[in-house]
Amino acid sequence: MRSPIVTILSVGPVEDRKTIKEILAGAHPSVRWQIKSALTAQAAFHEILSGGIALVVWNHDHDAENWRAVPTHAAELRPAPLLIVTSRQADDRLWVEALNLGAYDVLAKPFERNEVIRALTLAAGQWTAREATLPAKSGKVRAAAAGALPAGSDDRSLPPHPASYQAFPLHAAKANS
Repeated sequence: MRSPIVTILSVGPVEDRKTIKEILAGAHPSVRWQIKSALTAQAAFHEILSGGIALVVWNHDHDAENWRAVPTHAAELRPAPLLIVTSRQADDRLWVEALNLGAYDVLAKPFERNEVIRALTLAAGQWTAREATLPAKSGKVRAAAAGALPAGSDDRSLPPHPASYQAFPLHAAKANS
């Protein structure tokens, strides 16, 4: 049996995606990873609502506000992507807030290789198990049902569907460098 493909959406600086990709390249191949990136909350929510995203790795230092909407509003997708929040200041307050809002995990930066592999592999396993219990539907069918893409569309380069953001209260990103 082939290893499942798990798509990660890295929200934040491009360096985060590169670092995650490098770390996972050396991990055991029990999972085939696909890594996408988004620099803005709007781009991230478009990707999430398009379906097929298993894990969202959101850089809190890049955008400290909009990650909070992911667990609540992405829950409409089946299976919903799991959120992992990253921060240079991954203190108790952030841990409590993230976990209370439905995040799967919090990772401290700079990334520690074994901790990233552990968190992403466990989250991927949970997401894959959830996906296996669902009736067979393509990500495009689920996304069209959620209103993220026009029915029958397979073009991910379309401009965002305005209705798909009504549920997401986006805030202007303030980088906390």
